[in-house]
Amino acid sequence: MRKAVLALLCFTPFAVCSASLNICVSVVVSIISEYTSSSVTYLATLMLLLLVVVATLAAAGVAGRPSEDTIRYQIQEELPAGTRVGNVVSDAGLRRRFPTNVVSLLEYRFLSEPAIPLVIGLSDGVIRTSGAIDRDSMPRCRQRDDCDVLLDVTVQPVAYFLIIKISIEVSYAIFQQQLFTAAVYE
Repeated sequence: MRKAVLALLCFTPFAVCSASLNICVSVVVSIISEYTSSSVTYLATLMLLLLVVVATLAAAGVAGRPSEDTIRYQIQEELPAGTRVGNVVSDAGLRRRFPTNVVSLLEYRFLSEPAIPLVIGLSDGVIRTSGAIDRDSMPRCRQRDDCDVLLDVTVQPVAYFLIIKISIEVSYAIFQQQLFTAAVYE
């Protein structure tokens, strides 16, 4: 009964912060593993999916404002494809949080398609550029000094499910100015 009450709390504003979201996911996962009845497992799986949707909608309501537990990266536009942006595993402290054998099982994915060309390593959590980043092609960044792109990275399997918030500041490219001296003789 206590688990059912906790599971219901997950669908209230209580579930908005990431710490309580992780508690909610743990409760729903324990319900799934505790009961073998297919109807209860089906219901708990639906609750887990609904929880992910609620968390996504809650995050969308505060888009544009990274929270204090958001991982922040900064990159310049016009970087070549394959440029390393960051490592979610080390920057989120997952090696301190989980044993080594668990970290090796974890998989990383973007919750939705990023607004800039990025890829994340499924097994290593390394974020890299997958193409040239052009601020002028991004409506949110066009002719603005600041340009933050917010992303959510999911950590799976479901027993270790997390959503890691990431903010990437895209700054203008710095081009080297080359001076040429030319002598003109009469």
